[in-house]
Amino acid sequence: MKNQESCGSCYAFSATETVESSYCINTGTLYTLSPQQIVDCSTSYGNNGCNGGWYYSAWAYLETHGQEKESAYPYTGRDGTC
Repeated sequence: MKNQESCGSCYAFSATETVESSYCINTGTLYTLSPQQIVDCSTSYGNNGCNGGWYYSAWAYLETHGQEKESAYPYTGRDGTC
């Protein structure tokens, strides 16, 4: 179960789950990707960490940087360092 806790990161979860679903539909493989990476690293794309953001800004970030698996970049529910 996914829980954003007190961090306003619904945009990161939305963007992540869309990428996970699309990849699974196209390849048959489901990966659990890292919403925390978006929270921490997409501020230069217009997002504000735990203070909210936009799924389309997250996708713009991911187009350039890709996305780590959650096992490599786990969710903390707070702003971190990219």
